[in-house]
Amino acid sequence: MQPKLSEAIFTLGRSIKSFITLASSIMIVSNSDYLRQLEIVRKIRDTIKATDEINLPQICVIGDQSSGKSSFLSRLTGVRFPTAGKMCTKAAVVVTCSRDPSLTKPKYEIEDWMNPGKYNEISSTEKAIQDTQNKLLKKMSGRNGKKWNQDENCIVTDQSIKLRVTSPDVIDIIIVDLPGIQHAGPTVNSILTLIESNIEKPETLNLIVSEAKQDAELTKAIEIAEKYDPDHSRTIRVLSKFDNFDTDETRLRAVKIIQDGLLRGPGRREITGNLNLGPHAIISIGDNGKLRTGKLDDDKERKQLVNEYKVPGDRAGIMTLKDHLQPLFARLIKENLPVLKQNVSANLNKTEHTLEKVGREPLSPNDIVNRCYQVLKEKVEELEKALTKSCFLPMRDEINATKEKVTFEFATSGFETNSFHCVLFQGQRTFEEAVKTIQELWEPILVEFIKKATEVVFESTQCLRTDASTNVYGRLISTIQVERK
Repeated sequence: MQPKLSEAIFTLGRSIKSFITLASSIMIVSNSDYLRQLEIVRKIRDTIKATDEINLPQICVIGDQSSGKSSFLSRLTGVRFPTAGKMCTKAAVVVTCSRDPSLTKPKYEIEDWMNPGKYNEISSTEKAIQDTQNKLLKKMSGRNGKKWNQDENCIVTDQSIKLRVTSPDVIDIIIVDLPGIQHAGPTVNSILTLIESNIEKPETLNLIVSEAKQDAELTKAIEIAEKYDPDHSRTIRVLSKFDNFDTDETRLRAVKIIQDGLLRGPGRREITGNLNLGPHAIISIGDNGKLRTGKLDDDKERKQLVNEYKVPGDRAGIMTLKDHLQPLFARLIKENLPVLKQNVSANLNKTEHTLEKVGREPLSPNDIVNRCYQVLKEKVEELEKALTKSCFLPMRDEINATKEKVTFEFATSGFETNSFHCVLFQGQRTFEEAVKTIQELWEPILVEFIKKATEVVFESTQCLRTDASTNVYGRLISTIQVERK
C-alpha cells in the first residue's frame, strides 16, 4: 500500500494556487487572451473531481433523442458520437477543441479514466467513447452491488468522459455533450438529474437542439432549459433538420422563430455588443444522405437556408453559429472569473485543512503500523478496565443467573421409560440435550457481550483520530482509500 492521497492533495493545492494567480491576471486583460483563458479552464477541469464544488464556464448541448443532436455535435466538434439504440451515451462528454491550421487531419485524444489528466491518442472517437463509458458503468454497477450487463444497461454515471480535438477545421472552445433526453425507460430520471445538474448553473451557456418541425411545447429540452433560464439570458436554440418539414405551416413557423430571434423579443436580451442569443437553423445531412463536412458543405448549407427557406443570413448554418459561439464563450469565461476565483480559493482552503489532518509528508505502511501500535499500547490498561466493567462483569452475572434453571428435574427430564433402551445408557443423549438447552440460554447473552465489546474497542481506537502528535488516523484512512481505488 502506498499512502499517495496526501501527496495528491498537496499537488492539487499547488495547482489551484497557480490557477488563482492566472485567473487574477486574466481579469484585467482583453479578449485577445481568450485562448489563454480557455487553457486555464481546461487545466482546472482536468485537475478537479466531480465532487469538487467548482463550477466552470461551459457550453452544454442538450436535446431530445432523435433531435439531430449527435449530427450537430459532430459538425461542431469533429467528434463522432455513439448514436445507434443502446449505444447512446449515458455520461457527459466534455470535448475541448483546439484549432491548429498547420495540421492536415484532425488529432483525437481521450482521457484515461484510470489516470485523470493523462490523454491517449485514438482513431475512432465513437468506439473510444463507448468503451470508456462501458468501463465507467461497469465500475458503478460493481460499487452498487449489481451484475454488469451491457445489453440491459440502466445506469447513468456522473463521471465525465473527456476528449481533446486538435484540427484545422474547429474553433477554440469547450463543449459538454449531455445524454439525449428519453421519454420512457429505466434511465429517464437519472438522465434528467444529470442534465439539470449542469444546465442549472449560471456559468453554463445552453445549446438546445430540437427538430425544426417540432412544436416547442412538445420539446422536453426547451421545457427544462426554461425552468432554469426563464428569461433565455443564457440559452441558444438550434433548429436542426431544417429541410425536413411535414407541412408549409410547420416550415413557416420555424422560419418565424428564427426571424423573431433576431429582435429583442419577449425574454431575450443582448449580452455582448450586437450578439444576442437568437436561434440558428442547420441542415446537417447533405443531398447525398451523408453528414456535411468541410467548408464547401458549410457554404452550401448557408446558401440553401437563406435562398430556399428565407432564413436570415446571420442565423443560417453551422459556420455562422461557430462565429457566434466563440465570442459568447469568451464573454462567459470573463464574466464568471470572479466567482471561479472564489470557488477555487475555498477549495484550496479546504485542501489545506485536509492536509493538516492527513499530514503533509507521506508515511510508509510500516511507519503507520508502528505509530498505531504505540498509540494503542498506551490505552491497554484503560481498555481492560472498560471491557471488564461494561462487558465481562455483566456477562458473568447473567451467566450465573442461569444456574437457577439447572435443577435435578432439568438434568433428568431427558430420560425416557423405554423397555428397549435401558435408562443407564441414555446418559449421553440426555447430556447433549441439556447442553443444547444451556447454549440456547447463553446465546443472547454472548451476542450482547460481543456487541458491547465491539463498541468499547471501537471507542478506544478513536484515540487514533484525535492523536495530535501523529495524525495517524488520517494517514491510515488515506492509505486504505488509495488501496481501495
